[in-house]
Amino acid sequence: MGEYLAYSQAVHFGQRVQEILGALPPAVTYVAMDFTKDDLLERLVSAGYSEEAKTFFLWEGVVVYLPESAVRETLHFVRDHSAPGSLIA
Repeated sequence: MGEYLAYSQAVHFGQRVQEILGALPPAVTYVAMDFTKDDLLERLVSAGYSEEAKTFFLWEGVVVYLPESAVRETLHFVRDHSAPGSLIA
């Protein structure tokens, strides 16, 4: 399962996870983006995302800072551009 974290502080968070675990699991990819400006599909594809792969999207701690329109667009993206069995949390 491909796992993608679309999170505005992804680089910092990824570095912290590496400090704690020693290395990132090979199936985890952090994708830094601005949910109000960036194109989610474009950002994920540039990081190796495939709409065919079952994916776990983690955006914990992000939603409360986003305008409603960005939340809706992201949920629609997951519905429209991810494989069956993909999840968002």
